[in-house]
Amino acid sequence: MTVCLFNMKTIKKWYNRSEILIMEAFRMKKQKRQQNQSKPKKDETAVTLKDLIDPNLMKQLKEQQDQLKAEEERRKEAEEARKREERRLKEKNKSFEELLNESGMNWKEFK
Repeated sequence: MTVCLFNMKTIKKWYNRSEILIMEAFRMKKQKRQQNQSKPKKDETAVTLKDLIDPNLMKQLKEQQDQLKAEEERRKEAEEARKREERRLKEKNKSFEELLNESGMNWKEFK
């Protein structure tokens, strides 16, 4: 003879509870899916700064940006030219001793 720990009434109650929990989980999942579908996408509703700025102002800003880039480029070229000229003048004004020291040859061998 086997002893049953739970009577049929208790088992049915647990079964009904688990069934209700499963149905609730499915309902929540369906609700989430519907909410996700109904939400507008961010790309469609997003307003950017470019959309808010007047096109004429945007054009002026781009022109100013181009001018600043050109000015920076001219400044860099002038700096490079100045450095090249400094090196040329320094090389021109070197003494014989400096030229001899910079030479790669060993002049002691030629004595």
